[in-house]
Amino acid sequence: MLRRLSIAQRIILNLVITLGLAGLVTVAFSLALSDTKTQAGQKSVEILEAEVQNTLQVSTHAMAGALAVALRHGAPEQTQGTVAEVVRDLRYGSDKSGYFFVYRGTKVVMNPVRPNDVGVEMGESKDANGVFFIRDLHKAATSGGGFVRYVFDKPGAGRVPKLSYAEAVPGTDLWVGTGVYMDNLAALRGEVEGQLAEITQSAVKTYLIPLALLTVFFILPLTFATGRSIIRPLRSVRDAMQEIARGDGDLTRRLDESGSDEVAELAAAFNEFTTSLRQIIRGLAEVSAVLAESAQGLGESTHRMTHSAAEIRSHSSTTHGVMQALMERVGMIAERSRQASDEVDHVATTTSTLSSSATQVVEGSNVISRQVDDLAAAMEELSTSFREVAHRSAETAQAGQASQDRVDAVVSQMGRLDQAAQAIGKVVDLIRGVADQTNLLALNASIEAAGAGAAGRGFAVVANEVKVLAQRTGEATQEIHRQVEEMQSVTKKTMEMVQDVGSYATEVGRLTSAIAAASEEQTATLNELAKSVNEGAMSVRMIRTSISDISGGVDKLAASSGHLASGSQQMAGAADQMAGQTKEAFGDLSALLSETDRTVKEIESVDGIVSMLQGRAASLQEVVGRFQV
Repeated sequence: MLRRLSIAQRIILNLVITLGLAGLVTVAFSLALSDTKTQAGQKSVEILEAEVQNTLQVSTHAMAGALAVALRHGAPEQTQGTVAEVVRDLRYGSDKSGYFFVYRGTKVVMNPVRPNDVGVEMGESKDANGVFFIRDLHKAATSGGGFVRYVFDKPGAGRVPKLSYAEAVPGTDLWVGTGVYMDNLAALRGEVEGQLAEITQSAVKTYLIPLALLTVFFILPLTFATGRSIIRPLRSVRDAMQEIARGDGDLTRRLDESGSDEVAELAAAFNEFTTSLRQIIRGLAEVSAVLAESAQGLGESTHRMTHSAAEIRSHSSTTHGVMQALMERVGMIAERSRQASDEVDHVATTTSTLSSSATQVVEGSNVISRQVDDLAAAMEELSTSFREVAHRSAETAQAGQASQDRVDAVVSQMGRLDQAAQAIGKVVDLIRGVADQTNLLALNASIEAAGAGAAGRGFAVVANEVKVLAQRTGEATQEIHRQVEEMQSVTKKTMEMVQDVGSYATEVGRLTSAIAAASEEQTATLNELAKSVNEGAMSVRMIRTSISDISGGVDKLAASSGHLASGSQQMAGAADQMAGQTKEAFGDLSALLSETDRTVKEIESVDGIVSMLQGRAASLQEVVGRFQV
């Protein structure tokens, strides 16, 4: 990728990258100083806050001890006054905002900045963030001491964050606390960060600005001077190489080799190259002169060879024409001999084929005669078969008519059977009615016997038996009625099937009658056909006799054609042999003529090469003459 840029562009690119890196280092240094400043301020605040917490804890513990000593020998009713005397006037801090406060539980015992709150319950007091700070301080004090963070009013500053510590007063139910407003620590942090900012600015003025000035007034000029010291000698080498490449360079030119860098080494190598090239150009000048002289002599020789080859080609062309005419005449004789032989062979083949065909026709006529006789016999058998079919069809029609009559009789009998079954059904219905009436009479008799008491007991037994008999009669009549209905159903289906059989029998009779009529017609047709076949058989016998006579004459013609074909083949063979010898001689002459043409072309090619050599020699002399050696 860098090879696509010039050396000047590469140097500028390196300078830009260096300045960019320097800028990045400067920015990183500034960011690091800023981060260091922030971290230092935060760390300072943390250290100060730890010191404040330690101070609050120590001072509160000391105050708790002092209060314990002061209250130990006093009366309980003097507690308020004793505490006030100890803590009322105590202040600390640069702004005197630090003070101590004393509580009993969550009730104020002493608060120097709010004396009116003495005796007030403060357990429900909370700051802006919802922290019940009095409760939390009381809990921290009763737990052995602890810190609480909350927001509280500072005189002259409003509500600010505050850190307080509370601890129980030994031997009493009181606890004491004190706190520090955190805005003092924030101000201290700002003061520390301001000092660090001054130190950072001092470091920038001390180190970065001189470094930037050094870069602008020393490194940039040094970079440009270095670039010129590399680019100018390289351009001199480039210009000299371009002059040499264009072919009009001064090979006596020398580049400045002073110095010990790579550019000086390149100039020395170029001077050595031009020295070697000058010697090569001198040698090429001598060689080009010799080459031009040799090319001229070779051109004269090729001209003489071209003239001789042209005379040889002229004589060869004349002989070639004579041989070509002779070969055409011999070829014509051979072709006509082959045609005559082919025609004789065709005649022989035709007569042979004709003889074979005549023999085959004789054999075929014999076969046809036999087939015609067989066909006549088959016609006779077929006519007999059709007559038999007509006879059988008539018998079948008669049998079908008899079947139809029987079917009609069966249908009539089945109708009577159905009527009888219907009559039986009516009788069964009558018996069923009598059984029902008997059953009712038996029921009434049973009721009357029951009303007669002991006198009608025998009559009741008889009535009961009659009732049982009536029930059995009813059941029997129901069974008979069911069987009669089933018989009627079967009879109906049987009648339908018998009627179908009758229809089939009628159709069969009709078809057999049609078959009988068709068979009689076919029989008449076959009789006529058999008559025609017999007449054809007589004609075939006459044709077979005529073909046998023709076959004998064809055999004689085939024998004569065979002798003629043999003589024609011998004549065609002699003509082909003569044509082959003539063609061989013509081929040799054609090869000689082709070789002569190839020789002429090679001589012409050599002549072209000689001309090219003469041109190249002249061009080489011209190129060599451009250089100053």
